[in-house]
Amino acid sequence: MRWIIPRQGDLELPNIEVDSHEFKPGFGDVISESWQTSGKVTTVELPPYAMYDTNELARRVEEYVVKTRPLVEKYMIDSITHELAALTFAEVARYIKKHKTRLLQLVFNICTTSILAAGWWSIVSDENLGINYVDGAESGYIGQWPVPPAMSHQINVVLLNMLNADQRAIITELKWRIFKPDPKPWYEIFLAYFVILCHLQYIHGEATGYLRSQELTVRVS
Repeated sequence: MRWIIPRQGDLELPNIEVDSHEFKPGFGDVISESWQTSGKVTTVELPPYAMYDTNELARRVEEYVVKTRPLVEKYMIDSITHELAALTFAEVARYIKKHKTRLLQLVFNICTTSILAAGWWSIVSDENLGINYVDGAESGYIGQWPVPPAMSHQINVVLLNMLNADQRAIITELKWRIFKPDPKPWYEIFLAYFVILCHLQYIHGEATGYLRSQELTVRVS
């Protein structure tokens, strides 16, 4: 499978290989993807496949995220159009490289993982699980050869667990840096908050876009 990021332009991320098995859908199992564009609803039914070894899936996805971080970080910085924000993000990258600061690296980790979480998978192998090409799939935040919903959900859970772990670590770092008589290093604290608040704007934009795509839709289960 290949990971696709919204508005990624020329960014080419590597593929990832996972094992999947067909299952018998039960009540509440989603087996379709639906989205709307200009009031027209499109629904694509997909075969019921999922990964049975969730521990192995977590290992592969976590390795993939770590491997692609440098590419996603560069994409993130290059995509910023606001001059002050672009310069500040570039400064954070420089500061991390020079000082090996855990706090700012964790902040960048949150950013890159959430950028990946905003994207979607598309099958690129000859083994396509019998899934046909979907025209205009990016409007529904799915791939042209979309991954079945159960598999997408499993991968998203791994990404969310990674985000939660980094979030807890950031909170711990900020607590011992801020809540003392002389908070320091203040420059790292400032850069951390700047990046987090700027990135929230990106997350809000992607979440709003996804919610718009889901208007008027009904999940088939």
